[in-house]
Amino acid sequence: MTTGVELKQLGADLVIASDEARANASEHIRATIEHLAGLGQAFTAEDVREELRAMPHVFLAMRDRPNLLPAHFTAAKRRGDIVPVGFTVPTRASRHGSVIRVWRRA
Repeated sequence: MTTGVELKQLGADLVIASDEARANASEHIRATIEHLAGLGQAFTAEDVREELRAMPHVFLAMRDRPNLLPAHFTAAKRRGDIVPVGFTVPTRASRHGSVIRVWRRA
């Protein structure tokens, strides 16, 4: 029997593998998450997006595949690189005032 957690992890792995075969933005996303975690301060997906804005091919890959960035957070958490420490309200209007996780280095 497959659990919801296992299905989430499988989905994240498939999204990352698909990107690596097409745009290879994953290398930059993974490195950015590791860099921000290494600073020792809390960060969000919005921080990662802002760091990657200077790389148009990565930014476009994330826009075209909206699950790509969340898949990398799932993978980083599963590897034990980061842990969730709370929630905050995003500043992007497209998020309509929803909440996003705040992360830090594990």
